[in-house]
Amino acid sequence: MQLQPVLLLLSLPGCVSIQGPESVRGLEGGSVTVQCHYTPGWETYKKWWCRGAYWKSCGILVQTEGSEQEVKRDHVSIRDNQRQHLLTVTMKEVRQSDTDTYWCGISKPGPDLGAPIKVTIDPEEENSPEREKPGHCIQRRSFPVQGQGSSPGGLAGHWEPHMSPCLSP
Repeated sequence: MQLQPVLLLLSLPGCVSIQGPESVRGLEGGSVTVQCHYTPGWETYKKWWCRGAYWKSCGILVQTEGSEQEVKRDHVSIRDNQRQHLLTVTMKEVRQSDTDTYWCGISKPGPDLGAPIKVTIDPEEENSPEREKPGHCIQRRSFPVQGQGSSPGGLAGHWEPHMSPCLSP
């Protein structure tokens, strides 16, 4: 399935359709959970999780059916909590080869909505204090706006990251 060009920010300032952490880390063999928040109004739309640094080549791994029913495919599950406007994706039994850019998104007529998340899977090592603790992520304070291109590389705007605990169920 080919994705439509990205539209990450509505025309009103501060009105974000979907947002997630800038990055998350996990250990090989473990699980990684990512939570993306979306604005009210998108509750019954299908939500998806795809892999790929470039929007046009991002391949959908799992997708909801527009309900709160959890959907599992291979080692990935997705659940939409429509009351809390929260999309939760869990990747189990992760490997270092799962390190990549992923997107959480909303399928809609016209361009889909999406937010990129960098997922890094570290080798399972004992006593590695210099590495960021799994379960922590870098949260975004500001959001990208659509630039000239239709892929993430065409985005304008800036990010102001800060460390905080990831949200987890």
